[in-house]
Amino acid sequence: MDFDIDISSLPTPSYIVDERPLIKNLEKLKSIIDRTGCRILLAQKGFSMFYFYPLIKKYLNGTTASSLYEARLGFEEMGNETHIFNPSYREDEIDEILSMVDHIVFNSFNQWSKYKNIVKSHERDISCGLRVNPEYSSVETEIYNPTGKFSRFGVTKVNFREDELDDIDGLHFHALCEQNSDALEATLVAFEEKFGQYLHGMKWVNFGGGHHITRDDYDVEKLINCIIYEKYKKYKNKSNLATHIMLTQSKRLQELRDQEYFEDFRHMELQKIIHNFYEDQGKSERIKTFPFPRQYASIALWLTLFFAVLTPFGIMDVFMDRIWLTIPLSTLIIWVFYLMEKIGDYSENPFEGTYNDVPITSISNTIEIDLKEMINNHSIPSKTEPVNGFLM
Repeated sequence: MDFDIDISSLPTPSYIVDERPLIKNLEKLKSIIDRTGCRILLAQKGFSMFYFYPLIKKYLNGTTASSLYEARLGFEEMGNETHIFNPSYREDEIDEILSMVDHIVFNSFNQWSKYKNIVKSHERDISCGLRVNPEYSSVETEIYNPTGKFSRFGVTKVNFREDELDDIDGLHFHALCEQNSDALEATLVAFEEKFGQYLHGMKWVNFGGGHHITRDDYDVEKLINCIIYEKYKKYKNKSNLATHIMLTQSKRLQELRDQEYFEDFRHMELQKIIHNFYEDQGKSERIKTFPFPRQYASIALWLTLFFAVLTPFGIMDVFMDRIWLTIPLSTLIIWVFYLMEKIGDYSENPFEGTYNDVPITSISNTIEIDLKEMINNHSIPSKTEPVNGFLM
């Protein structure tokens, strides 16, 4: 390795860090943040040389900690976001921890119950999460497996208490150890199988550590696909996908405004763009789903009858030698146009409750579900089911 200084002249002991590969690694991580909108944090247990925190701060979103003093180090030396997870928070330290952290993750429902009121009554707006154990890991060395059979890290499926999720903003798992993104992909399958049903209404999912992103053979594209899939999976079952995406955009803009990334005027202009986009999306959807023009249906019957009378005379000259062919051919042509007329007739009166009418009940039901999902109301009605294959 080439250095710009004579390292033999340095006093010992000395720690020497080459900024060039450090910056290269940070740029790689920052590119993932920019492409996905995810947050990547510095695990201080892996690198706590705080001399470089001002440099790292330019690329990453913050730090993770597992103790009071790690949290203080990240809070004081880097700033940005400070996250903490500890399976055994101390009562005499919790108040000081809460004065510094933005995210706190609890190891069990008992631990969450013990500190819930203290956290929620704190003057800082602290996001709370719960660590879960997907009971799957591709880590080959058992001692390094944080999801093993006898692991005390995280809540397993059998011990999960759905009725105690109030004020929990996200779920956290840690199942990797210096591995590639294929290990994350497999872990996500197990995670969703056990805990996917609880992700509705959650604000975030923490993929934990152990991602060896900076190694040369790391599959960055697969990681990005995993992040994007998990990020937008919650919209998959929404009744109106576009509405929920734009709602998320609007909330994100408000968060950025609260963090003073831009002023009120710029915020209003950006919100106006989203509002206009929402209106354009609604107009496009109405064009897509609107029935035939009713003016067509009002005169279609008379045109069809007139055409039916004249059709046999119009084709007689073609079949002079086989005049009998005019009967089946005329019948076929008349049937096609009569069918078109009936379609127009149904479209003229689309609210009479027949199988071919606009499914008003289903549409109203969809709107109700959509609105309740947007305000995180959990009393969501069941979707209207088809009757004999038709929505009413």
